[in-house]
Order: sequence, then C-alpha cells, then structure tokens
Amino acid sequence: MKVNISTKLTIWYSIVFFAALAVYAFLIYFFVSRQYYTRQHNLLKETSEEILQFVEEEGDTLNATMLSQEVSVQDLNRYGLFYEIYDSNKKVIYKTTNFPKFTQPTEIVTQKVEQVIAKDVYNSTFQLYVSPIKHLSQAKSKTSYYVLVGQSTLYVTTVLSKIRELLLFFGIGMLIVAGIGGWYMARRALKPVAEITDTARNLTAFHLDKRLPETGNDDELGRLVHTFNEMLDRIQSGVMKISQFSSDASHELRTPLTIMRGEIEIALRKDRTTKEYKKVLNSMLEEVQRMDKIVGDLLFCARADTGHVKPKNTEGDLVKMLHENIEKMRPIAEQKNISFSYSPEIQSIVYQIDPGLFSQLIYNIADNAIKYTEPGGRIDASIHEDKDGIIIEIRDTGTGIPEDEIPRVFDRFYRVDKARSGPGQSSGLGLSICKWIVETYGGRITIESEENSGTTVTMSFPLHEKTS
Repeated sequence: MKVNISTKLTIWYSIVFFAALAVYAFLIYFFVSRQYYTRQHNLLKETSEEILQFVEEEGDTLNATMLSQEVSVQDLNRYGLFYEIYDSNKKVIYKTTNFPKFTQPTEIVTQKVEQVIAKDVYNSTFQLYVSPIKHLSQAKSKTSYYVLVGQSTLYVTTVLSKIRELLLFFGIGMLIVAGIGGWYMARRALKPVAEITDTARNLTAFHLDKRLPETGNDDELGRLVHTFNEMLDRIQSGVMKISQFSSDASHELRTPLTIMRGEIEIALRKDRTTKEYKKVLNSMLEEVQRMDKIVGDLLFCARADTGHVKPKNTEGDLVKMLHENIEKMRPIAEQKNISFSYSPEIQSIVYQIDPGLFSQLIYNIADNAIKYTEPGGRIDASIHEDKDGIIIEIRDTGTGIPEDEIPRVFDRFYRVDKARSGPGQSSGLGLSICKWIVETYGGRITIESEENSGTTVTMSFPLHEKTS
C-alpha cells in the first residue's frame, strides 16, 4: 500500500509526540507519587518521634492508660494514624484501637528504623514506620522495644489513580489533537508540492502558460514555487524560440525551393536553347548557394545551442586578422561603389581567439554593412584598446535601423522590414551568430543606428583574454 508523504509525516509526528508525552507523564507521575509517599513517611516519622519522646520521658512508669490518654490529648491518631509498642519477643505492650489486623505482623519487626509497606487481612495497603525505643532498651538491656506507626495508603493510591486517569485521558486527547493538527499542517505545508505536481501533469508543449500562485514567503516551499515558475518561464521561452526557429527555418528554406521549382517548371514547358538552360541553372545555383548558407547557419546555431561548437583558440594578432578580413570584403564593397576604410589606432594586439570564428564574425558584420549601404556610401572599421577592453567598430552610412527594432536585431531570423524587400536579403541568422561568438569570449556587441544615417556595430572583448 502506498502511503503519501503527509500521512508519513503525521504518523512520525504523532509517534514522536506520543513518546515525548509518555515520558513527560511518567516523570510527572513519578515525582508526584514520590512526593505523596515522602509526605506520608514524614508524617509517620514525626508522629513516631512524638511517641518516642513521651515514652522515654515516662520510662518504667509507662502503662497502657497513660499511653491512651496521651494519644487522646496529643491527637496522635489523627489522619487515621495507628501505632503499637512491642518488644523483641513480639509481645505487644500497647496498641491503638484502630490498629489493623496484619497477615504477618511480627515479620515487620526489625532491628533498625525503616519504612515498609504491608497489607492487612482485607488486602488493604499501609505504610509503616518502625523505630526502637532507646530509653527502655537501656533500662532493660536484655529486651528491646519498638514503636510502630502506620497509616493507610488509600488516600495516596486514590489520588495517584486519579492522576493516572487524568494523564491517560489527557494524553489520548492530546494525541488525537496532535494527529489531526499534524495531518492538517502537513497537508497545508505540502499543498504547493501537490499544486506543482498537478501543474506539471497538465503541462504540454502547447500549454506552458500555467503558473503557481506565489505567497511571497521566503521559506523552502516559497522558494520552490518561485523556482518552479522561473523554470516554466525558461521552458516556455525556449519552446517558443524553438517553435519560432522551426517556423522561420521552414519559411527560409521554402522560399528558394519554391523559386527553384518555378524555374524548373517553366524551363520544362518547352524546349529551350543551351543559353536559356544555362540561365536557369545559374539562377538555381544562386538559390542552392543561398540554401547552403541558410543550412550552414542553422547547423551552426543548433551546434552552438547544444554546446558542440568548441572554439579552437590560437594566439594571433587581432589588428592583422581584422585587416585581412576587411581586405577580403573590400572587392565586394567596391562592386557597389562603396569605400571600405580601415584605421587601427594601435599597431598590434596579441589575443587568444579562434581565427575561423573571428573571420565569420567580421564577415557577417561587414556583409550586412555592404548590403544596406547605398552606392557611393562609406564603411569604416577601427580597432583600439581602452579600460573596457579591446574595441572593434564597423560604421556604415547605410539605410539604418528604426529605433524600436534595434533590440530585436539579434533575434534569430529577425530582419528589419526594409531589408526584407531589398536585393540579396539575408537569412536573419548572421547577427545572432555574431552575438554568440562575442559572448563566447566574455565580450559584448551593441548596435547604434539612425534611419537614413547609418549604423555602428561595436564589439568589445575583455582584456583578460589577452596573452601579450
């Protein structure tokens, strides 16, 4: 049988509470009973001392009449007390009228003072106190005398019995209350866990909008609920990004496929000349190259997300590497009548970096600058070092980006509307890849832009990566 956590907690709580209550009740009963028996013993001892004092004062003139009178005058038989005086031969000299009939009265006699518990013929329990009479034992050296004082324990046992009953009923009642209270508190404390379970059970890839109500308490369960909601936020964000990524990827791949299919269908409608077929093939080649670029970027993003892109860092001169990459892009810019200048403010910066990733970073930024800069425009690249690290800037005089769209340009497949209609439009993955590359080295990439005035892309790399 499966037992839930709240039931287990209730059982354990009840067991611990019962054990603690049992120990507490036992200690109370033990000390109360000991106190009652001690008080009775002290009463017997005090009465015995009064009798001893009287007996020793009277000495040999002591007789039963005098003892009876003394008992009456001193009220020595108060609280049901009784006593007798006897010698070592078990001969009773005096006995009060209320002295009980013990089953073995002579066995009580001892040679020393002691406290004993005895029962009479009716099985009633009494506490007795026996003490030797010193004066008479000295007068008659061959015979020892004793005084025995006793009292019924009925009052003590009755009180202790009531205490036992009270502790028992109180303990049972408290155990029931503790069990119910423990069950309620356990259920209440574990309620967020049950809600987490129900929420998790109802979650699907298409319904990730449910959240647990947060109490604001800074305890274990409060932090658990907050962490669970944060996890759902991350999962929802990740699923939405994956869904958007898949949708955009499908769209990006579908466009060149549609173009290729249309051109092939047109080419097959009738016989064509070799020149016409070459034109179709050249157009298809452009679309294949575009698809190849998209697939390559998609694979890179997928491998980067799963941690499979491991930079192969080598020591290199960033100034020289930046110059080499700009020289590769310069002919493309010159074809559009765009000037591409490079003005480093330092001679050399030795840095640990992956040359391939760095080339991809500069290519993507420069390619965007060339695409969205009109003929006759200008692109400037620079590199310098300051307190924030190594700074690389690429500025253009292109069409610019609307201010409200700048925060989204690093999202995958996101493109400014103007770029969508322009020739040679990109896949929308380039800046996302650039952001990943820069952040891999602990850096930061930012964009400043103004419509129809140009764009500046700034990449900063921390100095702690430098090895010079």
